[in-house]
Amino acid sequence: MYGYEINPYELSGKRSLVAHAVAMTTTTMACGDGQVVGWGKDEAGEIRPASASVLPTVELAGGGYHTVLRRVDGSIACFGRNAEGQCAVPAGIAPAVAIEARHNNSGVIQVAGTVRIWGSDSPKQLSVPPALGAVQELALGVGFVAALRVDGTLICWGRNDAGQCNPPFDLGSVVSVAAGDAHAVS
Repeated sequence: MYGYEINPYELSGKRSLVAHAVAMTTTTMACGDGQVVGWGKDEAGEIRPASASVLPTVELAGGGYHTVLRRVDGSIACFGRNAEGQCAVPAGIAPAVAIEARHNNSGVIQVAGTVRIWGSDSPKQLSVPPALGAVQELALGVGFVAALRVDGTLICWGRNDAGQCNPPFDLGSVVSVAAGDAHAVS
């Protein structure tokens, strides 16, 4: 289909699914037995981690051609394409309580609710607003960020050519946020 060869890795026996992520052309999942497996067009090593040292995994996030994982201790690992630094996990990032990935960026919410983002900074999406406050959910778009604060308010920054960083003022208390390439929904 579409000229791609899809070769899933064999999953022997019954396993429980802990987490999954979908990147541009791959799917990766973390199983309850600690194994991380993936399938699809593995262009840059985004299907599975290079070593078993990244386990046990509790959360996965798929970017363009990279995958981010969060271990049970809150530490982070990335694998796949690193052309914009999206797999170069900054020092002092752990422990993280949530992860996010999109296109050429990776991000985390740390224990105190602080946000850290790394990778491409073409429209300044790495510049986290200083007065952001504690965040409970993070969504990365292509060149922009949407963050749901613990008080239920939504703040966005970065690329805004399609109005993706101009949420309506009358949203009320937001309970969740997600981002596409050039839009955010809450």
